Amino acid sequence: MTAASRLQTIAAAIQLFPRSDYLAEWRLLLVQRVSPALMDQAAATRDGGKRNPTKAQRLRELLEGPGIVQGPACHDALSAHLIERAGFKLAFMSGFSVSATRLAAPDAGLISYGEMVDQARLIAAATRLPVIGDGDTGYGNAMNVKRTVEGYARVGMAGILIEDQCRPECRLLFVS
Repeated sequence: MTAASRLQTIAAAIQLFPRSDYLAEWRLLLVQRVSPALMDQAAATRDGGKRNPTKAQRLRELLEGPGIVQGPACHDALSAHLIERAGFKLAFMSGFSVSATRLAAPDAGLISYGEMVDQARLIAAATRLPVIGDGDTGYGNAMNVKRTVEGYARVGMAGILIEDQCRPECRLLFVS
């Protein structure tokens, strides 16, 4: 499967917005924002139907605004809370950081979807900031990607970052 066809499959699976942003670093990353209806539905379930702006709505407003929005990486509830206290407008749940703190191992595909969703739930509950979660490659095929997006939305993530890579992944490992 080519990268282009994988992107089309992912887009069809999670009904993405028409606008997507691409980042080119040491690996190709695809930043996707979860559908507003799904995020609002998940927030209404958690918040008892209150009509306050959801974290997803606040994230969309930040990303549509002018300039660059900085969002430091967090790995647990405490680091997310400290990012909020430091005055940042958003946070990013880093897969590398979560893997390092939960498993004492690098982000080399060892941490599971369940562990990441559990950590995302704790992080989202600890802060009022919108948090973008690291969704790795979606943990499998297109249906797994859909499940990953829905799971992250359900626990309170404002957005998700999905990598455009097929297995086996090329990982940058730090060796001392």
